[in-house]
Amino acid sequence: MFHHRSWFPAVVAILTLALGLTVSFSLYPRPTPPSPAPAAVSSESYRASVKGVLDGFDGAYATSSSDLAKLAAVEQALASLLALTVPGEERGLHLAVATALNQMAQGLRGAPGALERGTKALEAARAGAPWLR
Repeated sequence: MFHHRSWFPAVVAILTLALGLTVSFSLYPRPTPPSPAPAAVSSESYRASVKGVLDGFDGAYATSSSDLAKLAAVEQALASLLALTVPGEERGLHLAVATALNQMAQGLRGAPGALERGTKALEAARAGAPWLR
């Protein structure tokens, strides 16, 4: 009898090779070039920015008549603070102020005692940095 040649083994081999190459390329991503380092910020410009954020916060918080308005002021100040680039020597203060504002927000959302702790922590951070007064 006469047998016809089948292309099936060749097609299976080519598809297996293509699948193997696709999997190997997907498992090993191409290296991306490193992103540029953020521009260094001076302590003076950082301090001016933080002072501006907290001065705006003080005005908005003092004039707020409801807890919801106070919460909005605290969250706005926290968002503005977290958007700043922090110089190395100011990291501790930045963390203290951000933590204090976060505690105040939790207190305004109903966490017992958090508002008072946050307010005291913010005052302590200000006491440790005379330029914030």
